[in-house]
Amino acid sequence: MCLSVTAITGIIEKKSPKARKALAIITYIIVAVFCCIVCYYSTMMVIKYNNTGSTTTNIRWIKMSWVFFQIPLNYIVYILFEIEKIWGVATGKREVK
Repeated sequence: MCLSVTAITGIIEKKSPKARKALAIITYIIVAVFCCIVCYYSTMMVIKYNNTGSTTTNIRWIKMSWVFFQIPLNYIVYILFEIEKIWGVATGKREVK
């Protein structure tokens, strides 16, 4: 794993600043798309648990949908961070190394 990351980093460092900027934006978009997919399917899981009325084993008043709701919520925040990164690179406010 470390060798492949080092190889990718080495390839990116040899590119021109414009190419590094484009590669950074593409990378951020890929991560954002992945986060959207995980957010969608985790939301479907939360809806499923909410419809079935599943509760935790020991504390019956805590619904499992409340427990699993943190997954899509966290990915929404992560998507917002990725959008901020894309915006920063695109406007030049964020430096690409």
